[in-house]
Amino acid sequence: MSLEKLFYPESIAIVGASPRIGGGKIPYFQIMKVNGYEGKLYPVNPKYDEIDGIKVYKSIESLPEGVDLLIVSVPAEQALGVVEKAVDRKIKFVHFFTSGFGEIGNHSLEKDLVKTARKNGTRIVGPNCIGVYCPGAKMGFDRIPQQQKSEGVAFLGQSGGVTSNFVKVGKSRKMSLNKVVSYGNQIDVTAEDYLGYFAEDDEIKMIACYIEDVKDGKTFLSALKKATQKKPVVILKGGVTEQGAQAAASHTGALASNHHLWSSVVRQHGAVLVDNFEQMMDVVMIGLGDKTPKGPRVGFLGAGGGTSVSFADMASLSGLSLPELKAETQEKIS
Repeated sequence: MSLEKLFYPESIAIVGASPRIGGGKIPYFQIMKVNGYEGKLYPVNPKYDEIDGIKVYKSIESLPEGVDLLIVSVPAEQALGVVEKAVDRKIKFVHFFTSGFGEIGNHSLEKDLVKTARKNGTRIVGPNCIGVYCPGAKMGFDRIPQQQKSEGVAFLGQSGGVTSNFVKVGKSRKMSLNKVVSYGNQIDVTAEDYLGYFAEDDEIKMIACYIEDVKDGKTFLSALKKATQKKPVVILKGGVTEQGAQAAASHTGALASNHHLWSSVVRQHGAVLVDNFEQMMDVVMIGLGDKTPKGPRVGFLGAGGGTSVSFADMASLSGLSLPELKAETQEKIS
């Protein structure tokens, strides 16, 4: 399965687009315009004739055939009707920002959505997610800054909040973000699909992931092994404790798994496991650097004696050493 038209769509339709910003919805239409998206943009909302000078379509049925990506913000009870219409219009991908599916036990609706989408090759992103962010296509759920290079990190996240934070922190640290996707309940396009696609992209230098569950363990591990043979893969697992697993179940419908087993198997397949979000961002920054640190010797630049002492303790407890600088180097610093 190719995800090219998901990350580089030539046309995007946004169901629920509005001139009003707020109400808990992401203003995808306005964000696409601000980012300078160069493809065809089709806002869909029966309440309006135009938004910012762009014609508004009254319904999905009135859209031209073959739209690459449909972004949907409607109540869950309308989702099946949306997919039926998307299939009829030969829309390639439908992204549901909408929640109210398997994460609250509504699994039968998810099955109906997938069954309907299969009739004409339409694929579903999510539901219950914020979707795609691709600077190369000038599209996504957040503002895209000017980047010096396209080569960089890709991120796949089961949580919209974690995914949004990854983008915001990445931008603040001047990381080169290549492709990002929040994939939510993954009822159709799964984590292993994104992992496989990112692994084959030569502009992606490394892959970072936030994962709560996998749908097919063997398929995921096969995709992970192939990916780690090509580039580093960093994984933050959500739901590693009993309470965390319960939270994950109510969040994305994730099934709890044995974390010790998960950790061992994932490491055996070449991934780097991290314990928290901050550690993930630090490891990604190291991986994106032109040079990778080697060996246990480190230097520390700080202000104040107490900070230096604390860092020396942390380094030593972590098995690192702080060699004393040569006298001539100390003189130059002074």
